[in-house]
Amino acid sequence: MNSAREGFGRSEVRRLSHGARSETARAAICQPCYQVHFARKYDETGIIPYTLAAHDKQDSHFARKSYFQFAGILVVTALIFAALVYGAGWVVAWIVRGFRTA
Repeated sequence: MNSAREGFGRSEVRRLSHGARSETARAAICQPCYQVHFARKYDETGIIPYTLAAHDKQDSHFARKSYFQFAGILVVTALIFAALVYGAGWVVAWIVRGFRTA
């Protein structure tokens, strides 16, 4: 998001960051303008003017949310894998036990 950081200093971006969300329907051609437009399009805070601090807060919130979602999926996957290994071991032990008594 380095281009967004550069973009907040430009005059073209001021229109995107200080206007209503409906006014930002068409982003300007420059890359920083597009970065700010894209960030505002998916902004959950609704803060006007959309400043660099608001952008950084939203970006860190998204990163933290993604990290915890990934960690949760990883924990669930590990538990399922452990249960499958335990179940497979139990089945093998049951089969071996069956042959020993016969």
